[in-house]
Amino acid sequence: MKNKLFGTLVAILGALLMASIAAAAPVGASITSGTASSLTPATAQSVNANGGNVQEVNVTGYTITDKWAGFFGQVSGNVELGDSAGHIFYKWTVNDPTGSIVYAAVNDSNVDWTNISALYGNDAILPSFLTTGADSFNNTFTQQAASLTVGTTTISNVNYTTTWDNSTGTPGQGTVFKTYALKDGTNKDMIFAAEAVNNTAGFNGNAVDYQVLVGLTSQTSSVPVYFYLQLP
Repeated sequence: MKNKLFGTLVAILGALLMASIAAAAPVGASITSGTASSLTPATAQSVNANGGNVQEVNVTGYTITDKWAGFFGQVSGNVELGDSAGHIFYKWTVNDPTGSIVYAAVNDSNVDWTNISALYGNDAILPSFLTTGADSFNNTFTQQAASLTVGTTTISNVNYTTTWDNSTGTPGQGTVFKTYALKDGTNKDMIFAAEAVNNTAGFNGNAVDYQVLVGLTSQTSSVPVYFYLQLP
C-alpha cells in the first residue's frame, strides 16, 4: 500500500514538474500583421556640366538592405491555468509587458527550446551573404550581454544590437530596444529575441512595446518568420 501511494505521489510530482517546465518555455504567439513598407530609393540629383571644366562632386547615398527585416508592435497576453483541451481554470492578465521576450524564429515552426544557444558570426547556420558587407552579422551584433534567460535556461555571452528609437525625443540608435541573436541547435535555425518595454517611442515615433531585427535566409524571396512569446 505504501509503495503504491509513493508511486502515485511520484507520478503527481513528476506531472507538476513537467507542467511547470512547459509553462516556463516560450509559446507560439498569435499575431496581427500590419502592412509592410520599405525605404523609397532616393531621386538622382544633377549638376550642369560644360566641356573643358573639372568639378568636385561629393556623392552620398544609401542602399536598402536585402539581408534584414524589422518587426515592431505591441505585446499583450495572459498567464493561464487550464487543461490540455484548452479549458481555462484561471487567468491572470499581464498589464505591463516589460520583461517579456518576443522571439522571431526564421523558418522554424517548432523550436526546440531545450537546445537554444547564442548565435555568433562564425556559425555555420548563417547564410554566406550575412557574413559579408557593411550590413554583415558581425557589423550588426557588436555588443554582448552577460546572459539571457530563455524559458528556464540561462545563456551566457549573447550578442545583441539596438535598433533606432525616439525614447529621448531625438531619433537615433538608442539603448532601449535590444535584439539578441540565438539559434535552435536542433533545427539549425536562427532566432532573434527582443526584450519588451512598455509603450516606448520607437523608430517612427509611435509608442511600441518591442522592435526586433531579423536576419533572413534569402535575398530574393520571402522567408517565413514564426513568432513566440515569453511573458514575465
